Formats: sequence, C-alpha cells, structure tokens
Amino acid sequence: MLVFVYLNPDSGAVQVSVDLETAEIVRPDGTVPLRVAVQDTVLLDGTQPDATASRHAETAG
Repeated sequence: MLVFVYLNPDSGAVQVSVDLETAEIVRPDGTVPLRVAVQDTVLLDGTQPDATASRHAETAG
C-alpha cells in the first residue's frame, strides 16, 4: 500500500492519497477501514463494521 500526504495548495488542506492496489484490507463491499487522527484526537473512525464516518463531526459541532 502506498500512502502520500501533502499540503494541497489549491484547497489549503492536507490531502491524503492512498493506493490500495497491493492492500489486503479492502472489505467485500469495496470500502476500506480508515481511522483519521490529528495528534491524539480521532476525527474519523471507520474501523468498526457499524461505525459512522461522520459520528465525530456530528458531536464536535
């Protein structure tokens, strides 16, 4: 698996690009478990089958 992280000057945001061609973590439904944390704060946790990607965004508001 190849992961690239960089600052996108057009959007002014950190961009993460993942090449899953050699990864063996793709679920049968085609999704990929993903957890995003900034320092010690988990912003997104899709590692559990019933996880909702926007759960943190709803509660952080």
